[in-house]
Amino acid sequence: GLFLSFSHFLRDLGSPAEEVSYADAVVVLTGGFGRAEEGFNLFKEGKGGYLIISGVEGSSRLIEIFPGKDLSATVDTSRILLDVESRSTLDNAVNVKRIVDDKGFKSLVLVTSNYHMKRAYTIFGKVMDGDVKIYRHPVKGPNFRDDWWKHNKSSKLILNEYFKYCGFYAWQRWAEL
Repeated sequence: GLFLSFSHFLRDLGSPAEEVSYADAVVVLTGGFGRAEEGFNLFKEGKGGYLIISGVEGSSRLIEIFPGKDLSATVDTSRILLDVESRSTLDNAVNVKRIVDDKGFKSLVLVTSNYHMKRAYTIFGKVMDGDVKIYRHPVKGPNFRDDWWKHNKSSKLILNEYFKYCGFYAWQRWAEL
């Protein structure tokens, strides 16, 4: 069971981004290299009507998230929403759900690191309760290597994330009893 579960988890690491022509919002979960930049590029390309950056520091402003960029020259910055309250993936999902409900969104592009995507997608799917189509857009950061088992940093990332995923899965099953 555990080995099969881990092999499924690893298989999903290599999954490419799902094709999407347009979603109501691009949602970036902060905490990993390249996530915000990738989400911004998707938003700028018109893949989402809004850009939600979830998990930023309370005092953060766009100029600090995207240093050296004049965002207002390329996008409507009033359509970039910052979630400053989230401190965990579950917080991200709950706080984004409030925005989704408030705005009436029906689709999201979820941007996070490839090693974090399975857990994030599972949590978002549970919190959104099937009401919202979620497209996965994994980002591969510099700390992740395809031959992860040969690299200490990558191995720690993978194993840590796998155990968090298992913990969420177990908590979810227990909560349904």
